[in-house]
Amino acid sequence: MEARLSAIQRGLFLLLAASVAVAVLARPAPENRRYVRALEEVSRFRTAFDQQALEHSLREQASTQGQVSLQPLNEPTRNKRGPKLKVAQKAAPVAALASVSLSTLSQVAAHARPESSVAIGMADLEALDSSLSWRLARSQRPGEFTVSSVELLPAQVTTADVTLEREVAELRTASLDARAALEAAESRIGILEYRVEAQTKHRSKALYKSRLALEEAQLTLQQKTQERSDVQQRYDQAAQRAERPRKLSSATNLSQMPSVAIARVKYTYDAEESTLDIPIPLTRRDVRIAPLRITQFPALRAASLWSVVKDQRAEQAMTTIRGRFNWHFASFTVLGLELEGTLLLALLPCILPALLALLLMRIRRAEVSYSPFGAKVPRSLPMVGFKNRFLDFVVIILLPLFAVGMAAVSLVLNDRVPIIPALTAVACVTLGVYAFAEVRALREQTQSIVRHSYPPQAGPGE
Repeated sequence: MEARLSAIQRGLFLLLAASVAVAVLARPAPENRRYVRALEEVSRFRTAFDQQALEHSLREQASTQGQVSLQPLNEPTRNKRGPKLKVAQKAAPVAALASVSLSTLSQVAAHARPESSVAIGMADLEALDSSLSWRLARSQRPGEFTVSSVELLPAQVTTADVTLEREVAELRTASLDARAALEAAESRIGILEYRVEAQTKHRSKALYKSRLALEEAQLTLQQKTQERSDVQQRYDQAAQRAERPRKLSSATNLSQMPSVAIARVKYTYDAEESTLDIPIPLTRRDVRIAPLRITQFPALRAASLWSVVKDQRAEQAMTTIRGRFNWHFASFTVLGLELEGTLLLALLPCILPALLALLLMRIRRAEVSYSPFGAKVPRSLPMVGFKNRFLDFVVIILLPLFAVGMAAVSLVLNDRVPIIPALTAVACVTLGVYAFAEVRALREQTQSIVRHSYPPQAGPGE
């Protein structure tokens, strides 16, 4: 019996330790509730968010505000030294490039504000006209070219490519000027040769001066010929570099507005359609667009997580938020099974009814173990329970119920219905009340056994 009473006492201390441990492990984390709200908010956003469709919609809104008409290419005074050029009647304006990115939460929130704007890049028609003129002139085709469409495309081009386009246009002008100067020098030599011939026949006194002028003109012709050759060579080399194929950008959307793009020009000549890809500079503007009807993430801001996740995608933000939870919202692998922390939190208090049931079993064994015909009872049996009945009440009833309550509150903060803790609480109260009464009864029984086995000695006068 003594061993069984000691086992009961160990069971009480084990119940005490388990109740404290469960209460500590299951203690509520108030910030979890804010994190749960934030996680649900981002999860709903990710489910409903169609990034490609929204980016396309914003680009369409913005690009139409930066359209550039092709009519200036029709002006008769545009370039008298260039090829004949006109714009087809049905040619649409050149739509601007639009830079829209909704990759991160902050970018989404920015476009959900009333003052939402998008950066666009509009075609520089003057630069396009200059490049188009020298490129078409190099085809050496007479007649008229008709531009049917111009489209801006992002490509792997730089400002150096645009600078080269201007240099080629300037070299073409210089080549035309050099050719005109050469033709003028040739014409002057013809005139002087005729004059010298005429003055030689008439033995004119001005013959000497005319011959000197002819010699000077011949030197000038050599100089102009050399200049023309040098300029033409530089023009041809620069044009060949400028006409090399350009690689278009593989990105379907621009996260940043470039300063340069490719203008894809489609034109016809004698019913034959051709295409030219010309690097041109872009004129940047910011245009207002209709704001997106999307959340401004109030739950994230309320949880003080906005500054942490604003530059992340929705999936990354959800991972970051989950990292802020304590173990109640984590995942564990037990015997190869993936278990959620909330499930373990719900099951953890189930230890306490089991310990109470074990305690009752030990009490029952102790109660039936005494026999007045058995072994000799020692003068002092192990204490059953604690010296104070209130301490018994706290350890057997209040602490288990408190620990279960901690788990229930934590589950509620994690937006889980505490069904298992509620059933566990009922079991703890039922078993605890029964065990509390049984501990008292067993204590009285042991005291009675000791008094019966060792009655007090009678006094001398008795």
